[in-house]
Formats: sequence, C-alpha cells, structure tokens
Amino acid sequence: MIKFGKDSHIRHKLAFAAVCIAVNIAGKYFTDSLELPFWLDTAGTCLSACILGPWYGAAVGLISNLAMGISDFIAVLYCLINAGIGIITGYAAKRKMFRDLFNILCLSVITGFFSVICAVPLNCAFNNGMINNKWGDALFQMLENYSISVPLRSICGQAFIDIPDKVVTLLAVFLILDFLKKQGLVSLDEEKLEEQASGFGESL
Repeated sequence: MIKFGKDSHIRHKLAFAAVCIAVNIAGKYFTDSLELPFWLDTAGTCLSACILGPWYGAAVGLISNLAMGISDFIAVLYCLINAGIGIITGYAAKRKMFRDLFNILCLSVITGFFSVICAVPLNCAFNNGMINNKWGDALFQMLENYSISVPLRSICGQAFIDIPDKVVTLLAVFLILDFLKKQGLVSLDEEKLEEQASGFGESL
C-alpha cells in the first residue's frame, strides 16, 4: 500500500494529481497529432480516482480540460464530463470493479454512455453536432446522406469514439494498477481503500 507521511501526504497527493493531469493532456495531444479514433484524455483522471479517491479524480479531470482549453477552447465545455468520469471511476474502484476484465468492460460501457449522454447536447449547442474527432466527425457526416437528424448523428459519432476510448483507457488503468499491486504499492482491498486514498507516499 502506498502511504503518505503525516506531514507530507498532501504534498505527495497533489504531486501525483499533477502527474495525472499531465497524462491526460499528453494523451489528448498524442491522439490529436496522430488522428487516432480515441481521446485518451481521461487515463490520468481514472488512475487518480482509483488511487486517491473520486473527488481527486474529479479535480484532475476538471483541471485537465481547463488546461487544454488554453489552446482548444472547446475542451473547456467538456470539463464537467471529465470530472464526472473521475467520480464514477473512483466509486467503482471502491466497489471492487477493478478486480477483473469483465467489470472493467462493464465500467467502460457505463463511462462511455455517460460521456455520450453529456457530450451530445454540448456538441449540438456549440459545435453543430460535430464530435471534434476526425473519425467521429467522418461518421457524423456519412450519416447525413441518410437524412438522419443532427442529434442522432451526434450520438452515433460520439459513441463511435467514446465507448472504445473508455475500453482502452480503463484497460490501461487496470494494467497499471495490477503492476502497482504486484509491486506492493497499492492495495484494492475494500477495507484499505480509505487508508490508501489518504496515503500515497513513503514508498515513492
């Protein structure tokens, strides 16, 4: 289990949260530069939510999108979605949903649909229904040929990106947690989660 010293645990937690914010930003710019059909901007959110707790995860998600909004203002519009994913993932970790692949896939679908439900109204209100991802936008535009309404096309395009993205993201977090667990750095035992959320440090 990762533990903080009594005097320095806040400093270590904030440092870890800052690393997770950097992971989110790096993931987003990596996928944008390679034009991949993913976001990868919530990996740090989910990792911090599992290790530090849901509200740290929410803060990491919120700050990540606000930071990305410096160069891409539309990212700011989705900051509460990233924060919500942190809350969902953090509470899922407390309920032992990071113990096997089946639960990870279920959680991927849950967070994917959460993202779609929240993002589509923003897409329609601020981006003409577009997804702001090359692959999602391609599907959105293709469906226009079938006289499908903008909201439904936005749902399809958003789901086309969001659900696979959450599968990849949460599988990556699952593997990272498994590695840290094998190294004795984290424990996913329910009775230790509260202690773990308040500690992450002496062994770092």
